[in-house]
Amino acid sequence: MNKYCVVLEIKPEHLEEYKKVHRNVWKDLLKSIKESGVKEEVMFFYKNLAIVYFEAEDLDKSYEIQRRSVELEKGWEDLVGPWISKGEYKPGTYDLDLLEKVFDLNVQLEEK
Repeated sequence: MNKYCVVLEIKPEHLEEYKKVHRNVWKDLLKSIKESGVKEEVMFFYKNLAIVYFEAEDLDKSYEIQRRSVELEKGWEDLVGPWISKGEYKPGTYDLDLLEKVFDLNVQLEEK
């Protein structure tokens, strides 16, 4: 299982709205994410930065499957997209800058 992390800068004036909709994500969207092969996805916040950690076998395949739910994905993008700083978010794509993983406790323990 591959592990990924991205950071999205949320516009401060929309921070509480962004958090609120993520506490109650649409059931159909949750199902679509899970069916795309994402095994785990969690979001943390530091100030106005959304830190999203997720696990998937094949990220490109997961995104391809999620894009098939065009209306669902577009509806979510239309809702939350304007709240994300445009330097970090590219509407209509999953072209996110993944963070570089430099430490993994379990991987290092297994190697020794």
